[in-house]
Amino acid sequence: MLTLYILTTVAGLVAASPARVTWPTTFCHSLNCPRYHVVTSTAEYQERLYEPAEWVSSSAYLTWYGSGMRTGYGKLIQYISGANKERANIPMTEPVVTMVTPGQNSSSSNFTVSLIVPRADQTSPIEPSDPLVYLKSFPKMTAYVRHFSGYAFGDDWAENAATLAGALDNATIIYHKDFYYTAEYNSVFQPKQIHTMITLIVLTTLASFAVTSPVLPTQTWPPAFCNKLECPKYTTVKTTKDYEERQYDAAKWSSTTISGMSYDEASRTGFQRLFNYISGSNKGQVKIPMTAPVTTKVLPGQGPFCKTNFTVSFFVPFADQTSPPEPSDPNVFTNPLAGMTAFVKSFGGYASDTDWTKNAAALAESLDNATINYHKEFYYTAGYDSPFTPLHRHNEVWFIKAD
Repeated sequence: MLTLYILTTVAGLVAASPARVTWPTTFCHSLNCPRYHVVTSTAEYQERLYEPAEWVSSSAYLTWYGSGMRTGYGKLIQYISGANKERANIPMTEPVVTMVTPGQNSSSSNFTVSLIVPRADQTSPIEPSDPLVYLKSFPKMTAYVRHFSGYAFGDDWAENAATLAGALDNATIIYHKDFYYTAEYNSVFQPKQIHTMITLIVLTTLASFAVTSPVLPTQTWPPAFCNKLECPKYTTVKTTKDYEERQYDAAKWSSTTISGMSYDEASRTGFQRLFNYISGSNKGQVKIPMTAPVTTKVLPGQGPFCKTNFTVSFFVPFADQTSPPEPSDPNVFTNPLAGMTAFVKSFGGYASDTDWTKNAAALAESLDNATINYHKEFYYTAGYDSPFTPLHRHNEVWFIKAD
């Protein structure tokens, strides 16, 4: 299974002298594949120059990669199986490419699944009969490729994409961070021959434009890591190398409490309840805008048989702060939080239960060393990004100042 991650930039072509490559490559399995030349290879990636080509595509807005990929792939299989203007059977090609445009925070993402048009049909591709399937021209482009083997899941793509992006950032190569591609070259019935690849496609002549990590503002509103979503308002009181001290305004949140589960299970359960609430599961059956962050208040159980308590919350949009829509689910409630001082530690990447715990412990140690009085019986986690945002993710842990 060959998977590409593609994050692109915006201008012309990287000039390079293409090297010879044996064609077709072995992982194409003698099927039609997009043609490319290898420009250079390093320990971390391969640079390829792809030729322009015609592709057939289908798009869908969904919240999960697997659903988006299967939906688009199913439509393309119907297209090559006769759902086209000529009712022709069209040869299968490789790879199956999925362009992922992440939604902000946890809103739906756009998935565009594509198959390259067979070489014999490139000059005159057969028109689809399904209005949700369309022909698409890919321009000439440079791709930076990292590949690995085995069945690839979300964490595999994210980890390898972040590694490749880090290598490109270190080389000051610029690329689009608003979308990426995956590309799969193997059938799921070929477990011993799975070839997975992650690729960042870069179209740029702006070599002098250095890629920098986002700067987290202290007073500019809203912060960049809110991803243009509404966030609870705060004022930065102080910033140290170990934490940021923030004064949060009083605000209402929509919350649900879960106990007796792992952090990951509780987060998923709580998120789904709240997502249902903002999607219309409320007394007015109204759609409520997504906000950031998704917070989880963690109240650890004491002793080996005591259950940890998790309260997952969405910030109530400013327009609804006075009178939030009443939830239909009795497990969801409006949670008014008083103004508070939070000590915040930020970190990147996909956060696991271990990452949250480790960063909370590091923050607690910093506060203890500074002899700061804070509530030690609970802490908050705060996530700001959609699961489909693989790069420059922003996570926080909070401890609340004790009076």
